[in-house]
Amino acid sequence: MDTCPDLAEITNADYLRWLYGKARAAQVPLSASIELTERCNLHCVHCYLGEQDLLRERRGAELDADRWREILDQIAELACLRLLITGGDPLLRPDFAAIYRHAKECGLLVTVFTNGTLITPAIVELFRELPPAAVEITLYGATAATYERITGVPGSYARCLTGIERLRALGVELGLKTILMKPNRHEFAAIAELCRTLGTKKFRFDAEIQGEFGGSGGPLRVRLDPEEAVRMEFSDPDRAADWRDYWQRRKDQTPAHPERLYNCGAADGGFHVGPYGQIQPCLTTRHIAFDLATGTLRQGLAAIREQIWSRRAPEARMCHTCGYRMVCNSCPAFSRLEQGMEEQPAEFQCRATRARVAWIEGGAYG
Repeated sequence: MDTCPDLAEITNADYLRWLYGKARAAQVPLSASIELTERCNLHCVHCYLGEQDLLRERRGAELDADRWREILDQIAELACLRLLITGGDPLLRPDFAAIYRHAKECGLLVTVFTNGTLITPAIVELFRELPPAAVEITLYGATAATYERITGVPGSYARCLTGIERLRALGVELGLKTILMKPNRHEFAAIAELCRTLGTKKFRFDAEIQGEFGGSGGPLRVRLDPEEAVRMEFSDPDRAADWRDYWQRRKDQTPAHPERLYNCGAADGGFHVGPYGQIQPCLTTRHIAFDLATGTLRQGLAAIREQIWSRRAPEARMCHTCGYRMVCNSCPAFSRLEQGMEEQPAEFQCRATRARVAWIEGGAYG
């Protein structure tokens, strides 16, 4: 569609897809994410950021609030609409309120990712004054034993639930989700039910755990096999329906730029700014970056776009002939972390895609 569609004739989801498509064509990034810190008060077994003791040593290299204000001004000037504030846990920053307030004053629709244990009365009052578009919290277990087996911090489950209840009482748009892994798979249905009971509109979960950015594959020890992960995905009616809808919309499409290695919206529909001042195409794609100490956000975005668009898919790349490529989550940055190179897809993602298609077409895999 070249002209604005009739809003009375299409769904909100279809309109948003149209809007984001027009914005990408015009090279206007409608969304951005900023990572205020890599530090966290939990020690989760699946964390890709690395050892918290080492990350705390880098605290002095984190951008200060004044620098974040400058970056937020530049994000707003790019015509971004949505901003994600994430970490680590961003609420660990004593100046979180100042940074959040400035983002809201810039007119951005702000979502905050937090583990929920740091939702203090002061944070509640901040959100009462300046409501976020949403707050998303990951609930790792339906019981304290499972939750704390994953987070490694006694008492964290109760503090998480307290934070959730404070946000519920405030009426904040709340998104509750989980990371599906070996330590909590036995509670998957119970976690889903708890999240729905606590008021999330749509329960979300992810089983695509990656290795640490520093090179350690430790988190992979708790990752489910892709076939088991997909089987559990399709046990959730909402997730199964989403995948079937996605399959119907995408299966007959072709990539917009088949010659490119990266065919996602990274550095196109959105971008990410890390805690030390690097602009990246997304949180995972860290090997393509621009140091904002050397130029403006607009210059940095242009630089990483040039880098990511210039990467060409090899002629022998198996995705070229795969009939499932338009419904695949294959990500070159994930592949680079998984196997040391980005040119060929990771086996985990290929197996997961084949399993999903088998469930969609035949109701089972294997």
